[in-house]
Amino acid sequence: MAETTGRIRKVLHQRGTTAFLVAAVVLGLLVGLATAALALSIDLVGEWADAFGDWTNWGRWVYLAIIPIGMSVSWWLNERMGPGISGGGVTETMVGMSLHGGYLPTRLIVPKMIATATTLGTGGSGGAEGPIAYIGASLGSTLARYTNFDHDRIRSLVAAGAGAGIGASFNAPIAGMLFAMEVILSSFAIRHLNAVVIASVVAAITAQILIGEEHLLISPPQRVGDPIELLLFVGLAIVAVAIGLLYLRTLDILPRFRVSEKRFRWTRPIMYGAAVALIGVVWPESLGTGREFLTGLLFLENAGDYVWITLVFVAIAKIVTSVITRAGGGSAGVFMPSLVIGGSIGAAFAILVQQASGWSQVDTGSFAVVGMAAVFATVARAPLTSVIIVFELTGNYELILPLMLAAALATFFGDRFHKSNAYTIPLDHEGITLPEN
Repeated sequence: MAETTGRIRKVLHQRGTTAFLVAAVVLGLLVGLATAALALSIDLVGEWADAFGDWTNWGRWVYLAIIPIGMSVSWWLNERMGPGISGGGVTETMVGMSLHGGYLPTRLIVPKMIATATTLGTGGSGGAEGPIAYIGASLGSTLARYTNFDHDRIRSLVAAGAGAGIGASFNAPIAGMLFAMEVILSSFAIRHLNAVVIASVVAAITAQILIGEEHLLISPPQRVGDPIELLLFVGLAIVAVAIGLLYLRTLDILPRFRVSEKRFRWTRPIMYGAAVALIGVVWPESLGTGREFLTGLLFLENAGDYVWITLVFVAIAKIVTSVITRAGGGSAGVFMPSLVIGGSIGAAFAILVQQASGWSQVDTGSFAVVGMAAVFATVARAPLTSVIIVFELTGNYELILPLMLAAALATFFGDRFHKSNAYTIPLDHEGITLPEN
């Protein structure tokens, strides 16, 4: 083992093409391990929270105790070791890529993982994909500095680490690759492609071997029934864009209301955590990552299991809780909330159509996945990622046309009505403008 490690280290220090590709493989392994560790850590904290709830017998009211604690841990770590620990992580990755030559500090990797596990494990609302993208990008930055690669290859490995984190989180390496190119690099330059592809594939395989499908978002194959459903998908896309724009507006406005007095700043995660908990008492589906709830929607066979207005309220509650969690100092991303919001709206739209028209041919799961793509494309302005990630989840081509149509409409109207996306809004608040690549 020591001899093999020595050979790898020798190859990496040669800094040629072979060393670069070996570095991408090593990075993929590290990101896959980090993804598995984060998923297991969130589950472990969740089990502790459940055990506390069973011990106290408080039912859903236990959220009032545990969510503020989880968010306070994240806030405290950010105050002591940050900035960069609270929040999503993708924005910080973009700043490190564009303004700091690809430098992301190694020392924040473990605190970011702890902050994310405590935030999401206790019930804070958000996704683990943004944090793991940041962790992956930090691993890529560290590896690039260790091997003394040039500036361009440092950027490639940082983007590869971020994309590998997304790919490993969903077992969707192609979507991870596209996320790195569309969002992190804002470039499809061929010179970056090899590292991004290799790292994404290796990370996805590694994470799946270590944690299995029970920690991943999965979906059955979805279908399109009558071609006339394409008109319904257009209608859904417009509704999903409106919800996505509402999410963006909430992300833009709510974080501005903060406790300004320094000596009272420690109350922010407590107050915001309590607000998230109170919403969660009524709509528990809006808490945590929402993966299990969304999986249930995608496998929904009987639309009568839900009332459409209930799903609309869940989507709105998810918007509010995810934004409050981030504004209160929690470590959570917007990727998974966008999918949960879109899936809820899509399923609600299908159920409403069924009830209003009596047309039983409408497949609820199909509308859920198209809603997911439309909302994420609106929020992130990453149409290719939104199409491919849903395609990789469902595993069939039948929905590719409505997915492309919804993503295109979402991107067009998103740019039209809200210039900033979810990842650039925090930069607008700080007055930071990233240079165009």
